[in-house]
Amino acid sequence: MTDAGRGGELQGNLLLAAVLSRPLPGGASPVRLADLAFARDDDGAVRVVVDGMDSAGSERLVDEAARAGGPIRILAAAEDSSTQSGRVQAAVHVARPEKTAAGVRVRVSVSTWQSGREVPLESIVFEFVDADGEWTLSGSPTHSAG
Repeated sequence: MTDAGRGGELQGNLLLAAVLSRPLPGGASPVRLADLAFARDDDGAVRVVVDGMDSAGSERLVDEAARAGGPIRILAAAEDSSTQSGRVQAAVHVARPEKTAAGVRVRVSVSTWQSGREVPLESIVFEFVDADGEWTLSGSPTHSAG
């Protein structure tokens, strides 16, 4: 699999772990986004933006999440957040993997967008190393609010 394909797979696995509150390979604790409720539609689906995800990858994620009981709605791109009914409309944002000396780093956030700029409510940065062709979590994720 190409590096881009592996990066997309990693982004998908991170998204599913965050939406379904399950652990990542190499991690002991489930991924928990405290602000996830802000990214839920009235029907319970989670709005998501995944940088660089192609339509085939998006369809796979939607199907996988639905089978696991965590429906998602993938947005084509980040849009300015509306405040219909006084609620902030946010989305879970999975950034493109960034290469590091030891592997890759990926940021997952619950964010709104204003004037085309991302405004994170909460972010978690994950570091991964390649362990025999599989991305494995390295160390503890770094959490930040706002």
